[in-house]
Amino acid sequence: MSNIVDSLWHKSHPKSDRIAIRDSQRGERTYCWLEIISSKISEELSLAGLRAASGIVLCLEKSPDAVALIVGALELKCHYIPVDPRWPDRRLHQITEFDEWLVIAKDHSFLEFIKDNEEVEIRALRSCEGDLCLVRFLERSIPRGNAEIAIRLMTSGSTGVPKGVLHSHSSVNHLLTWCEKEFRITENDRWVSIAGFFFDLSVLDVFLPLRNGGVVALADTETVGMPPRLSKFVQDTRATVIYTTPTVYSLLLSYGRLVEFDLSGLRLLLSAGEAFSVDLARKLISTFDADVYNLYGPTESNVCTFYQVQLSDLRSSSESIPIGRMIDGMFARVVDDELWIRGSSMMMGYLTAGKVDSGVRFEEGEYWYQTGDRVSFRDSENLVYRGRVDRMIKSRGVRIEPLEIELILQSHPNVEQAAVIQTTNPSLLTAYVVLRSESKDHQLEKQCRESLPSSMVPQRFIYLREMPTTATLKIDFQRLASGLVRATNSLSKSEVPE
Repeated sequence: MSNIVDSLWHKSHPKSDRIAIRDSQRGERTYCWLEIISSKISEELSLAGLRAASGIVLCLEKSPDAVALIVGALELKCHYIPVDPRWPDRRLHQITEFDEWLVIAKDHSFLEFIKDNEEVEIRALRSCEGDLCLVRFLERSIPRGNAEIAIRLMTSGSTGVPKGVLHSHSSVNHLLTWCEKEFRITENDRWVSIAGFFFDLSVLDVFLPLRNGGVVALADTETVGMPPRLSKFVQDTRATVIYTTPTVYSLLLSYGRLVEFDLSGLRLLLSAGEAFSVDLARKLISTFDADVYNLYGPTESNVCTFYQVQLSDLRSSSESIPIGRMIDGMFARVVDDELWIRGSSMMMGYLTAGKVDSGVRFEEGEYWYQTGDRVSFRDSENLVYRGRVDRMIKSRGVRIEPLEIELILQSHPNVEQAAVIQTTNPSLLTAYVVLRSESKDHQLEKQCRESLPSSMVPQRFIYLREMPTTATLKIDFQRLASGLVRATNSLSKSEVPE
C-alpha cells in the first residue's frame, strides 16, 4: 500500500521555496512550509494520543492549516473525515458521535454543544497558524480502524443517518495517476479549489497539484459565492485548471464580468456533479481557449467515466453532454438501464453509525456497485446519463436522499405526512406536507435548518389537505412532480399556515 503522502513528496519537491498553496484570505505558503508544518502537526497529534489507523474529523474552512492537517494526518497513517463547519450542531454531532478525535476552530458553537453533552479534552493545536482546537471524546471507546483507509467522505443516508464512504490510499492513488496522465498535470499547473474539502471534488483539487509540484489555489466561500470575485481570483492566481459543477460555471459566465479579467491562462475546465448541458458546453468553449471535460462518478468511486467535449457535440440536438467512457481500471455493465461499476478507484465500503457495510453486490463472480443512475450507450463506448432509478436528488453536485429530509419533517408533532422532490422549471427542492392541524407555529423550515445542511433544506413548502396516492396507496411522487396536485389538493395561500 502506497500512502498518498508518499507520492506527494516524491514528485512535489519538499524543502522547496516553490509556492504550494495560494489562499484568497491568507496569502501564499511554500512546499517547505507545508513539509515542516505537516510534520509538526503529525508529531503533535501523535503526542496527544492519536494512533495509526484512527480517524480524525476536520471541521474546518479551507485554509493552508487545513491542507497541512490533511497531510499531517495521512503521514501518521490516519484517515481524515472532512465536514462542513456550517452544518448545524445537531448534524455535526450525528456525524461525529462514533469518532474519538476532532479538529475545530476554537470559537465554533459546536464546542459548547459538545461540552454540554459529553466529557471531552480540548487542547490548542500549536503547530497551526489559526486558533484551532484538538478535541478528544474521553468516554468513547473506538476500536482501531483500517490503516488502508485514507478518506471518509460523508453523504446523505436513506435511513436518516449520514453515511461515510471509505476510500483507500490505493483507490485515491489510482484515480490521481489516471488524472495526471489524461490531463497532463505538471508543476506549472495552478488549480483553483472551489469545492469544500467535504465534497469529493476536493480530492483532486488538493492532491493533483501538490503531488506534481503545482499550486492549489484555495477560494473561500465568499469568493466562490460572488462570481466577479471568483473571476478576479482566477486571474490573480494565473489559474490553469478549474474543476467545479455546471452551476458554478453558469454563474461565472452570467455574472462573473469576464470581460474585465484576464483568464487566458486557463487550459483545462473540468465539470462534474450535475448534468452538463450542451448549451453550457457551447458557452464555455466559445469563451475560453481550454479543453472541456465532463467527469462522472458517485462518491463511491469519485470519478469513473470521462468525456472530452468535441466541436461536433455543440451541434448536437441532445440536451446534455455524454458522461463518456470508463477511466482505466474501471469497468461497467448496464443492467435494466442502470449503471453498475467496479474497479480500482472504488470505495472500500460504508461506515454508518459505527458499522461497516460493503455496499456492493456479488454478481457473476464479481463485486459490483449499483449506482442508481439510468444510462444508455450513445455509441460503442460512450454513456449518456438518463436520470435516476430511485428518488435520490443531485443539487449543485450534492447528493440528497429525500427520505432523510422527510424523516426530519415527520418528527414534528404536527406533521401527518411529508414528501420531498426536486421540481423543474424552476428547479427547487420542494417539501409537500400534510399537517395534523392548521397551526400557525409549525416552523418546519427552522426544524430543517437545525438538523440539516443548508443544501438539504427545502426551498419551498407546499401544504396539502391530503397526499396524492397510487392505486397501491403509496405516495404518488409523479403527480407531485407534475405540479398538477397544487391545483387540486393544495391549500390556498390564505390557508397556508404562517
